[in-house]
Amino acid sequence: MKSVLFVWLFSFHSSLLAADDARFAEVDKFWAKISETVSKGDFEAYRSAHHPDAVLVEQGKSQSMERAHKAFQRGFDDTASGTVKAGIEFLWTQRSVSVDTAIQKGVFRYWSEAAGNTYAQYTQFEAILVKGNKGWKLLVQKQYKTLTKEQWDALVDGRKKE
Repeated sequence: MKSVLFVWLFSFHSSLLAADDARFAEVDKFWAKISETVSKGDFEAYRSAHHPDAVLVEQGKSQSMERAHKAFQRGFDDTASGTVKAGIEFLWTQRSVSVDTAIQKGVFRYWSEAAGNTYAQYTQFEAILVKGNKGWKLLVQKQYKTLTKEQWDALVDGRKKE
């Protein structure tokens, strides 16, 4: 009887882990889409990745993501035209994903190159996503502080050792 219970509990636990892996993979696809939209300058795809009521919080002030998009659009247009190269990478320090919500904390590295000038910014942030009929959408992005390249590199190195 105990061995049957153990096998059942083990298989139940294994199926939960597989479901968690599948949810994390879905959310990873979402972030890969964000990276792709930035590198291609695909503003409409970037915009569609956000919930209609999405909010951006930076420097202690909040605004609708729609308003923030207006400020971002020129950079996307410049990237799409080829006058700017840009990209974004994400490193996660904490992640929780359920069936229809996800909260993730980490750092993103946004970079751009134009006319021989290179720019990079490393920002500590938190993201809240919701899953609906059209997949995962970013609901809240809260940016905390800018990190140095050295702090970013330390996080990257820490990931390589795991």
